Amino acid sequence: KAKTPETKQQVFVWGRHSAIPGGSQSDVLWPQRIEWFEQNPKGWKKIAFGPDFGGAIDAQGQLYVWGSFGAHSVGPVRVEIQGAGRGQGLEDVQFSAKKMFALTRRGDALSFDDFLNVLQERVAPKAALRKAQENLQKASEEEKAQFEAALKEAELAASHDVSDRALKLKAKVVSGLPRAGWFGWLQGYRGCVQSMSIGMEHGCFVTHQGQLYCVGGNEYGQCGMAPPKQRGPMGALEERRRVEVDPPVRVEFPRTAAPIKRVEVGGRHTFA
Repeated sequence: KAKTPETKQQVFVWGRHSAIPGGSQSDVLWPQRIEWFEQNPKGWKKIAFGPDFGGAIDAQGQLYVWGSFGAHSVGPVRVEIQGAGRGQGLEDVQFSAKKMFALTRRGDALSFDDFLNVLQERVAPKAALRKAQENLQKASEEEKAQFEAALKEAELAASHDVSDRALKLKAKVVSGLPRAGWFGWLQGYRGCVQSMSIGMEHGCFVTHQGQLYCVGGNEYGQCGMAPPKQRGPMGALEERRRVEVDPPVRVEFPRTAAPIKRVEVGGRHTFA
């Protein structure tokens, strides 16, 4: 919902409970206002979701992420980017089934391959505490002393809660794409990444010069390359075997085609 001088920017969400910012015990069946977003006076430029996680970028380019892991949730929590892109503001964030991608203001495309594991580490103390409580409830008289000691250890670990601290995530530049600045100049590129579209299994990137690059799943040629011929009969409901394109490939268009301005990916389709 747009921000006006009289009101703070409001964000509403609904749907499956697993990706709700701040966590939810059940599916959200109608629009629910997430007041956490209103605590940031800068406002928000982008919010995106994956299957069980999500992220948002505020107006100053700061990234926040959240996620759900079973009965436990993490965040939203601020991200401190390590490695590539450190200190740069972000323009876009999007998710595949297991990875997070971001676009810097300079035009570098970044990937965070291990962000789910790092995010999940935040719930480990809470999960261990809950398990210790369940074990104590089920323990026999002979086992109680042992499980009581284990519960005290779990309570101590959970008391040092770091869930609100900034999450340090290591980013790397998506190899094979045009780079910003002198990195790109040395590699012979003229124009960095302008925009991107990330789906569950493949992603595409548009450069300032109107070129299109694709990476990821290519079972149906969605990355712009002919996939290997499938062996055996293929019925309408049969799944093709996984075909991966990595690093990104530049998609070739007819000579009469104008420069690409925008790309959108579907589950197994690409539109430009």
